[in-house]
Amino acid sequence: MKVKETRWMDMDDLRGLCIKHGWFTRGDCKAYDKLLKMPYDAKGKLRNITSTILCNMAQAIMQYSDPETYEILELEGILYCLGEICHTCFSIEE
Repeated sequence: MKVKETRWMDMDDLRGLCIKHGWFTRGDCKAYDKLLKMPYDAKGKLRNITSTILCNMAQAIMQYSDPETYEILELEGILYCLGEICHTCFSIEE
């Protein structure tokens, strides 16, 4: 038996998280749009959110945010917040 985990994230949840924490206030519209599209593939379909994708998102948030909005959380805390808004599905393969 093999268990597979798939995570996905909604753009509106990501936007809401940024607003809630005051993140991404130093980014321009192009950079913000790029962040909000990270949960989707090139065709605009939801993709599996890996730890690498979450880390890339967290690093972009830190790059374009005021440090006081994340300095207590640091990278790990931002990753946790991003992970919390992911939806997870498990499937069993034999």
